[in-house]
Amino acid sequence: MHAAVDTPVLSIVAPPGYGKTTVMGQFQVEQERPTAWLTIDVTDSDPVVLLGNLSGSLASAGMLDEAAATGPTVGTGDVLTLGVNTLARSLDPSKAGVLLLDQVDHLRSQNALDVVGAVMTRLAGPLQVVVASRSGEGLPLHLLRSQGTVVELSTADLAMSEDEASDVFTSVGVNVGNGLSAIVDRTEGWPAGIYLTAKAMRAGAPSPAEQAIHGDDFYLADYLKHELLSSISDSTMSFLTRSSILTRLSGPLCDYVLETRDSAKVLSDLEQANLLIVPMDRTHTWYRYHSLLQDYLRSELDRFEPDLEASLHSRAATWFEDHGHPDLAIEHVQAAGEHDRFAAMVIGSARRVHAEGRMETITAWLQSLEQSKTIVDHPELAALGAFARALDGDAGGCERLAVFAFTDDEGRLHEDVALGPFALMLRSYLSMRGPEQAQTDARAARLAFGANVEWLHPALGAEAFATIAVEGTQAAEVLWTDGLWRSVSLEAHPFTTEALAQRALAAIERDDWALAETWIEDALAKIAERRLDRYVTSALAFTLAARLAARNGDVSLARAHLASAVGVRPRLTVAMPLVAVQSLNEMAKAFIEQADMAGARRVMRDAADIIAVRPRLGRLVTEHEAIKARLSELPAGSVGASSLTTAELRVLPLLVTHLTYPEIGERLFVSRHTIKTQAMSIYRKLGVSSRTEAVEKAREAGLISV
Repeated sequence: MHAAVDTPVLSIVAPPGYGKTTVMGQFQVEQERPTAWLTIDVTDSDPVVLLGNLSGSLASAGMLDEAAATGPTVGTGDVLTLGVNTLARSLDPSKAGVLLLDQVDHLRSQNALDVVGAVMTRLAGPLQVVVASRSGEGLPLHLLRSQGTVVELSTADLAMSEDEASDVFTSVGVNVGNGLSAIVDRTEGWPAGIYLTAKAMRAGAPSPAEQAIHGDDFYLADYLKHELLSSISDSTMSFLTRSSILTRLSGPLCDYVLETRDSAKVLSDLEQANLLIVPMDRTHTWYRYHSLLQDYLRSELDRFEPDLEASLHSRAATWFEDHGHPDLAIEHVQAAGEHDRFAAMVIGSARRVHAEGRMETITAWLQSLEQSKTIVDHPELAALGAFARALDGDAGGCERLAVFAFTDDEGRLHEDVALGPFALMLRSYLSMRGPEQAQTDARAARLAFGANVEWLHPALGAEAFATIAVEGTQAAEVLWTDGLWRSVSLEAHPFTTEALAQRALAAIERDDWALAETWIEDALAKIAERRLDRYVTSALAFTLAARLAARNGDVSLARAHLASAVGVRPRLTVAMPLVAVQSLNEMAKAFIEQADMAGARRVMRDAADIIAVRPRLGRLVTEHEAIKARLSELPAGSVGASSLTTAELRVLPLLVTHLTYPEIGERLFVSRHTIKTQAMSIYRKLGVSSRTEAVEKAREAGLISV
């Protein structure tokens, strides 16, 4: 590893017990360069959380601007592109050193693995990136090998020689004599096996030369049971098995979950006995079990006390909820199988989690309820999930969850009186029965929310959009004003930007451009401050900013703002037809004002596709037809970046990444052939002939941020 100091990436791939963490720690200690260490756990499976933790680790090591680390994150869909780009720009090359990522195999989502892959391919260079994993699956090692930018350590490199094994036995105080060679052969140099053998022999076990353990689960469990743990008391063994449901342990937590009083001392004693328990902080307040030990203890709990597991998880959830860790509480409630409590806790956390851009977390929660087939019993949670998917522009995901919100387990539609406020609000945004019914649904949702002030502003937004479709922009302004002050007080930043833009549009319609400019400046400042560039709620603000800049004669600025609006276009879908068509209509006007007729026609086709599915959108359809009529009298215009389709705009940011065409297809759920066809179309419209040139041209046009 020291010899590879100039190699961008070091990869350590080996099964448990081969000392991956140990060798990374030794490497870190001997560095003269700055080092940042991140031990990954399952909560990092949400790429937004992972990116935030990466930023924090780099900032703590002095390699990253502090503001970049503590500032807001981007949404799930933009972590791989905008998020990683921002992180790369925030690195201080003069202070760059080593980033060590341990336990990458704990990541449950490919999106999070893609972030690690982006770090390995795009941040490596200024940084040296060291990655430890059990399998390397999901990481771009094949690409790095072809580029010659990775040095790999495998099981064979980490296996102990006889000399190294001898050092282990000597350090433990055991004279193994002539049996050393047989032990190394039997364990195949597996460091954990050698260490556990030495510990057991010190405790009085005979030399296991003929029965030494392998890196096999069965042999490991048998060995842990009969050699390493056989001498501990029943009470300590009970503590170990019952606390194994926890991914992190502390004295107060274990006392509550296990209903004991001396957990802190037990943890300290276990650490002093070197019983595969690892401190997680310098104060030795928090610990974790080594994965080898935890896997074994969990299996023992399943064998001997399976009925106890649910109640342990339930108590853990209560402790984490009471101590301000709602996400960990939800994990344990989910494991406890308490579906009603799980649904209630998700509803309580959903607005916060969505505002943090963590769609992956919400999706995982909802998938859990779908897989357990209990989501039919929680239509309000299904409605909330569908609403979140709609905000992300995922029409398919929204439609799938909406079925659970509006129908029972036999597929029959719920009566209106049986719909809760989330289902009513969702139906309003979907506008399935026309804008008048959407108004009625939104008002009913607003009344049903009652004292639940956290959700009044999106209900007001639903009513405002329906009012625009029925009565016009001016009639909705009072609703936007009410929603604005509510969202500001709750720091619901995406809604705030939408409400500011809507007030600006009302001012423009009154020909009060000066007031409109004030509202738009506030909206753009909020978008920049909170990194809301790709939120559907930012589309109108960017579009109106482009119109204002064009009116003021700043053509360059107008194009830049319109390019930002185009970046949001893939999220303007039939999942929120009123929101989408209004923004697309205004976008078409901006393109016309910039004499870009091809761009205007492309936007109008997107709007027409939505209207074909949701034809009852009132005044918005009338306005759409008027813009189409105006366009028919104007020249055709040339094909360029503004004419990219929404499908092509989804592909474009991923061209920046390390992903191949087949991998991009997997992420977007389309075939390799489709991705290649769309890429070729992008090249043609941008007037380039390669992926690199396309990225550069798109950057110049403001379509992507690199």
